[in-house]
Amino acid sequence: VGFGNFVAFNNNMDMPDAATIEKSWRPICSRDVGMAVAACGGSCIDTSDGLFFSMRQMQKVGKLGFCIDHALVPYASKAKEVAQAMDIPPVLLAIGEVGDYGLLFTVPQQQEEVFLDITRKHSSEITKIGCIIPEEGIYFRQEDENILIDLDVLKEKLDSHEEGSGYVAELIDFAQAIDF
Repeated sequence: VGFGNFVAFNNNMDMPDAATIEKSWRPICSRDVGMAVAACGGSCIDTSDGLFFSMRQMQKVGKLGFCIDHALVPYASKAKEVAQAMDIPPVLLAIGEVGDYGLLFTVPQQQEEVFLDITRKHSSEITKIGCIIPEEGIYFRQEDENILIDLDVLKEKLDSHEEGSGYVAELIDFAQAIDF
């Protein structure tokens, strides 16, 4: 998670290694995971809009609530390293609207073991980052607290900026306001 936003951040900030990093970014989507989701009756969306905005689409269509555990989100190691060096929260790489082109999916709890058995047979890397909850919305679990992520407010603010530093500054402000 976060490598697509990491690439965009490098490009927007005119980082010296931006072109090299972008050339190394070749998203691959696992057909086997999609087939396993279909076999188990879950829902699925690609993360081309970034993790959280893709989740927002699922949440609105399905009238779902998601609780994401911050500690479980598998941030790309290089992206996380740079975020820490620049003193910005790694979650910004999941909230931004540039995707990783992975799959975000739900699997009914009673089908979870069947799903995991199928994906293990295909050596697919799967990371459970949270669960569905009865309250509509997207919540980020950090330590013992669930923090509501109001992506509608964020989207409105982001849309008021052209690409570049204003967009990035808005993401940073958003993360700081909710204390990520």
